[in-house]
Amino acid sequence: MIEVKNKKTSVPKNEIELFEENLAKSPQFKVGILLSLASGIARRAREGRFEVNVNPRKQYLIYVPNAYASNEDHLIVWSVIMAEQLANLAGDLDATKIQGLTLIYNKFKRNIEQSQQCRSNLEALETSVEKLKSSIIPILETVDETKNDIYKLLH
Repeated sequence: MIEVKNKKTSVPKNEIELFEENLAKSPQFKVGILLSLASGIARRAREGRFEVNVNPRKQYLIYVPNAYASNEDHLIVWSVIMAEQLANLAGDLDATKIQGLTLIYNKFKRNIEQSQQCRSNLEALETSVEKLKSSIIPILETVDETKNDIYKLLH
């Protein structure tokens, strides 16, 4: 289950509780994600980019504040990947695993940032190649023309 909020101020406690109640009433869902696109979530994920909790029905709740702010839209992808894996988790999610999720997220974020840099570099390289092509074509044409002129002169 995914719930998306697009507020300018933090998602208030009553909306968080409603999300939690809706998940608890939906046993067909093992994971719920509360995404706040541009604001925080009251009393959730204060120490990081996401927070994972489990309710008494063994459903996982993922809170993701500012999911689309500061060009960090990769948080949405991360949340869905994490939710998929949590849905298949056979055991419990202890503090060690939660810390591990944070480490994996940091690696994921670095890789996403690196891929964005690579994409930017590739675009710059493609532009340079196009400029090189346009610069070298006249030179190659001149070489061919010169070769033909010499051939005509000598034959």
